[in-house]
Amino acid sequence: EVIKKITGKSCINLGLAGASMGDIYYLMKLAQKNNLQFDQVYLQLDYNYNQESLETTPYFKGIFAPYQKSLFIESYIPDFPYEDKMNLFPFYRYMKNDKIIGFREIIFSLFNKKPGFNPQNGFLPQQGNGLLIAGNLPSEIINNNMTLEKMKTLFQNKAQLNLFTAPYCHLVNNREFVDRLKELEPRLYNFVSIFDNKPEYFSNCGHLNEEGAKEFSKLLGKTISK
Repeated sequence: EVIKKITGKSCINLGLAGASMGDIYYLMKLAQKNNLQFDQVYLQLDYNYNQESLETTPYFKGIFAPYQKSLFIESYIPDFPYEDKMNLFPFYRYMKNDKIIGFREIIFSLFNKKPGFNPQNGFLPQQGNGLLIAGNLPSEIINNNMTLEKMKTLFQNKAQLNLFTAPYCHLVNNREFVDRLKELEPRLYNFVSIFDNKPEYFSNCGHLNEEGAKEFSKLLGKTISK
């Protein structure tokens, strides 16, 4: 919503929490399969650059469980776990993936209980403020990510693929990883240190809180507008 207001362009956020490079690659393929038209794509790139596998995460598989009957799911996502009982037993596929797709949130909404996310856009903000370090950036970087190279081929002669690194707090170790990443991907937008003087924008060292997310969205929107 913030980016739409700044750019005047329509946009959609397809970001997934903890997404692997495989998740992102197949999500892009599915978007193209369904004729989603776009001029630009902005992909967050950081420690995931060291992930070359096309394997998808349980979260990714879970959100596509309702669509497992669609043939393109099986053909486009090789490791998708097809189970006959997901179709035989009512609501089984939803209950099995409850923590992922928010089945309980849907039930709560029937009783007028407020869900934990915004049903209008799926935004689930991080709350609170702190600089707890849950993990650091890698100390080493691979020379070439073949999954990313595969992604680039999806956009030839069509949309432009843009790469960016979101802010990390100043306490995270190995932030020079992003400098090395930019050497490999010169067009990368490096935002890793932009909020070094704004600790109030972080819920922890690796995640922005709601206020920080809105401020970063403004910055990203202005970047897109240039």
